[in-house]
Amino acid sequence: MYSKKLGKSTTVSEYFTNNSHNLVFNEYYGFQVADVPMDIVLGEEVLRKIDNMFAINLAGIVKLERNRCYKWHQDAKRGVSINMLLSSGDSHCLFGSDSESDDQYKITELKYEPETFYLFNNQIMHTVINFDKPRYLFTVEFVKDKDELTYSDVFMSL
Repeated sequence: MYSKKLGKSTTVSEYFTNNSHNLVFNEYYGFQVADVPMDIVLGEEVLRKIDNMFAINLAGIVKLERNRCYKWHQDAKRGVSINMLLSSGDSHCLFGSDSESDDQYKITELKYEPETFYLFNNQIMHTVINFDKPRYLFTVEFVKDKDELTYSDVFMSL
């Protein structure tokens, strides 16, 4: 579902801290996303290493307003991403797997550690439930889509 073995951020977290009040958000696949410049992304040693193996197409900061949730979904395009929660608050990222009932999921929560990159399996059902304040998440999209690049491909290469 996810792995936190990617390490801590330096440039992306600093970029967000210094620019959060100036970010311009646009709609992208139903989400509010602000672009992160590739020089900032590739300033992260771990992201530069991954980009050398699996080209990163773009990166952004996704905003979810308070008292909102994303519906349960699998990403339409991405098979794998790298995510990092940039804000604190009462927010929950849940993965769901089939259970004995068609109406229920067994759930696992991803409890993000501050300024930590996570390898994220976008093809497992997941949702985010956010409560008290806007939630900001850094995420990347690879050049290869879900049919060409999977979570396992990246996980096994690290």
